[in-house]
Amino acid sequence: HLIFPMARVVGGEGHVYAVDLVPAVLEMIESKRAHEAYVNVSCVRGDFERMEGVAIPKGKLDAILLVNNLWCLKSIDGLLKEAKRLLKPDGHLVLVDWKKEAEHPVAPPVECRMSVGQAEEVFKRGGFLKDRDLVVNKVHWGITFKPS
Repeated sequence: HLIFPMARVVGGEGHVYAVDLVPAVLEMIESKRAHEAYVNVSCVRGDFERMEGVAIPKGKLDAILLVNNLWCLKSIDGLLKEAKRLLKPDGHLVLVDWKKEAEHPVAPPVECRMSVGQAEEVFKRGGFLKDRDLVVNKVHWGITFKPS
């Protein structure tokens, strides 16, 4: 899970929030957090698709990582509003998702995936400015955005 590498990156001066709607995912993260004594990780059950669906104060986060989740969102507009609420004005949203043409056993169905261009347009309409493209790997694309 990306939470633990991020916790090492931010170190003792930072804090990482693992936000998920699924209790079993948070239980797995909490178990590893406790076992490996991460003191800068908190698990938060929350819904990024609802305004104030995540119990973190407004403007608290330097960055939000959204990885491999676009295909399962019911309300991308809700996600964009909640992300803007949570990010500091100079914060970043890091988006990584499946390439449309990627073939991988755990990839979602192609018709559920969003292309880079589609994502850029949706996030622009939702009040985010593209910061830069990320080189990820052969099956994923990535973009960083800033709130506009």
